[in-house]
Amino acid sequence: MQATCGLQPTGQDSPGEPSIAVDPENPRELVAAWIQDRGAGELGNVVTVSHDGGATWTESVLPGLTTCTGGSNAVAGDPWVSIGGDGAIYLSSLTRRAGDLVQTATGAIVVNVSRDSGKSWERPVQLESRPLSSVVVDKDAILADPLHPGMAYAVWVEYPVHGETEPYIDLIYTSRTTDGGRSWSKPAAIYSNGDEAQENQLFALADGTLLDVFIEGARLPGQEHPPALPVTIQVMRSKDQGLTWSRPIRAAQFTYTNAVDPGTGAQLRFFGQDITAAAAGQSAYVAWFEAHPDGRSFISVAGSSDGGVTWTKIPGVASAEALYNASFDATNARRIAIGSVRSGSPRTRVRTAMADSLHGAPRSLEPDRLQTAVNSRIVATPAAGRGRVSAYSRWVPQQPESCNDSGDRPARR
Repeated sequence: MQATCGLQPTGQDSPGEPSIAVDPENPRELVAAWIQDRGAGELGNVVTVSHDGGATWTESVLPGLTTCTGGSNAVAGDPWVSIGGDGAIYLSSLTRRAGDLVQTATGAIVVNVSRDSGKSWERPVQLESRPLSSVVVDKDAILADPLHPGMAYAVWVEYPVHGETEPYIDLIYTSRTTDGGRSWSKPAAIYSNGDEAQENQLFALADGTLLDVFIEGARLPGQEHPPALPVTIQVMRSKDQGLTWSRPIRAAQFTYTNAVDPGTGAQLRFFGQDITAAAAGQSAYVAWFEAHPDGRSFISVAGSSDGGVTWTKIPGVASAEALYNASFDATNARRIAIGSVRSGSPRTRVRTAMADSLHGAPRSLEPDRLQTAVNSRIVATPAAGRGRVSAYSRWVPQQPESCNDSGDRPARR
């Protein structure tokens, strides 16, 4: 069977932007998603599930997501998965529908849902659709409510387009479902400050409070050595299941940098906006990296023990050459994995650490263990963002053999 619908994608056999989630009621139930290939004829976002803690996986495609899988979208990306307390799996995607003219091409946020532990998937429901000539939709995330069956929340950003200039001022939008993803509320803009806010991540605390964690700056550039730019990690809270949101609370502030190869100076696909976050009980954590041109590189963490109202930086997490990202463990929000890269080497060194706590307050991070993963795509946990280190850092998903078939494969560690 042809995995590319007979066309040649830009990046054949190249999985990217992975996301992984763990069932809050059963840690042996896992689901992961990623982009399979890129460009015309791509499979788009594909999904795999495990019912035995990751020992075996069953892979499949998402019906109706792209033209390859019976839909009308040319491409799909930015997958994000979340599992609710009722076992329902939600998978959000950013899609692009090609038009005859640029003015008729559209970008959309859609959600596929599985109600049988990933055995089957419903066709996508559209939350938002905007013409690319006037608005660029980007960076979705989704949260299945662990406390309220049938409820889930989606977040993304929209960049208004003005002429030929690349947009960098955006608005944060949200939508929610109360009927298990069959319908969604009208998208609502919840924040804009005349700058760029990205990498939104949603979390639910033990008392039901929702958190939206994101990074904000005048702009978030992608070049190798951007000028020194102060950026802020912000947190917005909702006490009414996503109907209204607080003003942003500053969790941390740092200097925006982008990761480069320490030997060649070549750009790595890790940018200063790639923050990560986690929540457990009433505590929450955020992590970020800085990689400066003079060789200084370090991972930092801030924590809150009062539901995201006040934040304290945790000192001494990690400092070394070419540290580029971090992620929190899916099953223990106090454990963090740290990634670094060696010059001229395809190996990714993964270092994990544990955030200690005293009466629920974050205290320090202690080194835990060191391991090496070869050519690993850094995989996100449900308590982290897409594309970051987790316990699954050695696992690289294979592409499904066709648009219709799925198969069981052992986990690769």
